[in-house]
Amino acid sequence: MKNNESVELTKCFFKHLDSVSAEGVIFSVVSDSLISNSIRFLPEKYKRILIVLTESYGSYKIFKELYPYSNFNFFMSSRIQEALNYRVGMNKSNQDILTLPVIHNLKVLTRPIKKDNLKLIYYGRVRNSDKGVYILPQILKHLDKSKYQLTIVGDGPDLNALKKKLRPYSDNVEFYGEVPREVGFNILSNHDLVLMPSYTESYGFSLVEAMSLGCIPIATDIAGSFDRFVIDGHNGYLFKIGSAKVAAKKIQLFFDNPKKVSVFSRRSLDHINKYFSLKNVVNKINSALSEIEKNKCKIESLDLNNWSMHECFNPGIRSYIPNFIKRGFYRIFYK
Repeated sequence: MKNNESVELTKCFFKHLDSVSAEGVIFSVVSDSLISNSIRFLPEKYKRILIVLTESYGSYKIFKELYPYSNFNFFMSSRIQEALNYRVGMNKSNQDILTLPVIHNLKVLTRPIKKDNLKLIYYGRVRNSDKGVYILPQILKHLDKSKYQLTIVGDGPDLNALKKKLRPYSDNVEFYGEVPREVGFNILSNHDLVLMPSYTESYGFSLVEAMSLGCIPIATDIAGSFDRFVIDGHNGYLFKIGSAKVAAKKIQLFFDNPKKVSVFSRRSLDHINKYFSLKNVVNKINSALSEIEKNKCKIESLDLNNWSMHECFNPGIRSYIPNFIKRGFYRIFYK
């Protein structure tokens, strides 16, 4: 896109803000690069909030450059917050964690006392490098085949390989592939335990969605991510990364005591409703706006006549590396 065209589009964006009497803008560092870049030229009368949704080199690089033009900063998890505090050295008073709410129209019921097989589900991207999906067959190896059914919902580069690894358990496993969000919610609402064997997670929104529908989490103990949602031994269980045998033992607890399913399902649902509601998000944004008003920190915007796209938005070398090479690299560390 030529500079002249970009300047005109940025001007249109600012005119729109005026037309709706906006008082401020929430920018995502990984949204459209033209919009994100416009925070540097935004008229000073507007409040600006930056939000970092993902844990990645690209989002961290962009945030570091846009941070000086932000009044307040939100991070999707403490993991992201701590990483950026270390890299950027931010003002601790103008930041907070903002968790996205789960919104659906389903009537959620806690699970009854189990009298039949436990329904297990994996819900998310089927990629082993970060999601650890190859641990699933290792978990099943330690379980009694007569006591469970596993559903895999999602697509990804390792789907066919996972199907092959799960062949010995084919009578107990069903694959749905990628489904529309509402369909996924309906499937989740008919399962008991959600398995999340990830190697790394910046947030874990799929787990939050599953818990909001009454699923009990069996997830890896990732600091600043899953451990924010899962209170070990209260509303679910955490296990050490890669420890399939430990994960199976946690599942076995529900085989041995079916009453735990109903109890943990209710606790899981209550926890998400309390801390990850739309009302909580609105309150946090209002609190941020009050903090901005109180501090009245003036930000000097750049002159739109000297418009330029910051180099932080340029694609890095990683974007030119084929995905199969990236996955091979990750597998060296996550076998």
